[in-house]
Amino acid sequence: MLEEKKIRTSPEANEHLRKYLEFLHAYRDKYFGNARSVRQVINEAIKNQNLRLAAMTAQERAKTSDDELSIEDVASFKLDKSAFIFNKKTIGFRRNDD
Repeated sequence: MLEEKKIRTSPEANEHLRKYLEFLHAYRDKYFGNARSVRQVINEAIKNQNLRLAAMTAQERAKTSDDELSIEDVASFKLDKSAFIFNKKTIGFRRNDD
C-alpha cells in the first residue's frame, strides 16, 4: 500500500508499524478486518506525515524527505489496548437486564 503511494518508511517507523500491526492482530476482536485495519493505520500515518510537513517552514521542508514516514508519524500508535483505533461497542440490540 505504501509502495502504491510511493512512500517509504524510516527503519524506526517500519519497526514500530510492524510491532503495532502484530499487536493489533494478537488482540483482534470479531470486528477486526486485516486489510481494513492496515488501510486505516497507513492512512492515519500518512495524515500524520502531512500534518507534520504542513507545520514546517519552507526551509525545514526543503531539508526533509516528503516521501518517507518517520517515527514521528507513527508514534501515536501505542502498543496498549486502551489506545485502539478500533474500540467498538457491540452492534445490535442491547439486552435489558431489568
